[in-house]
Amino acid sequence: MLSLYPVTLNALNILKAKLPEDGTGDCNLSMASLITRAKEHEVEYACLVGRLVLRWRPAAKSPMVWIWPADCNLCPTLLKALEAQSIAMGEPLRIYGTLPWLEEQFKETWPERAYTLTTSEDWGDYLYSRESLVKLEGRKLAGKRNFVKRYKAQNPNAQFLPLNAETIPLAKAFLANWYAEHQPLNETMQAEADAIAMAFEHFDALGLTGGVLMSEGVVHGFTYGSMLTEEMFAVHIEKADRTVTGAYPALASFFAASLPECYRIINREEDLGIPGLRKAKEDWNPMGRLEKGYITVMPEGGGEA
Repeated sequence: MLSLYPVTLNALNILKAKLPEDGTGDCNLSMASLITRAKEHEVEYACLVGRLVLRWRPAAKSPMVWIWPADCNLCPTLLKALEAQSIAMGEPLRIYGTLPWLEEQFKETWPERAYTLTTSEDWGDYLYSRESLVKLEGRKLAGKRNFVKRYKAQNPNAQFLPLNAETIPLAKAFLANWYAEHQPLNETMQAEADAIAMAFEHFDALGLTGGVLMSEGVVHGFTYGSMLTEEMFAVHIEKADRTVTGAYPALASFFAASLPECYRIINREEDLGIPGLRKAKEDWNPMGRLEKGYITVMPEGGGEA
């Protein structure tokens, strides 16, 4: 049996050494997300035939799946080794990745093996043009544009300051009040709170970038994220004061404007099937979705997986 280890902060150096900086674009596979959300997704890692492999649960009701190693294309040797491990664990081989890349790679590498594909609209990441979030031009973003104008008019001295050793304590205090108003926390919110606490504690080591929106010494919100690819940045967390008109759209737009111009695409993560969250993400006029899913490989010789 393969020795699998839970992903914790102790795995940071291993992940940094084995995972390439330029990933797949999946918001869940940034270094920060893998570690801060490891408990929630039951993320494990191992080294197999010289490659780093990750195993996790994409959603609460989904089975455990192997995340395809980001540092290589599919290859028969690794596929066969993963299948042997899966069978030894009493389950079929399930491989998770972005679509349609995953299917294309699998068909090319193992054309003789049948499989089924599982995906969900709830898992797709919302992608946006960085320029559109900064400029807020066009009819579809008129509402966001007007809210940002109102925020600026009511808070002429507002500032967007980088999250660092000086401003993180301010963000922590704001967050404590934010969660106090949302008690009792459900399981999802508690997992989020735990992830943010870890992120704040190890902000630089996790490669995070973020900022605090303030006016007259009062925090109106904070946000942070990390690099996914050379041209894509993920916004992992965004919290603002809903009683302050335009705070949320101002926070999102100011953050996009603060990012290096090499990031042409902003990934604002999934909607998790939550209707209100889905509408909020669609209101920002996404340029597309990054679809994700997993392949279940059928046993050799046919039969049900």
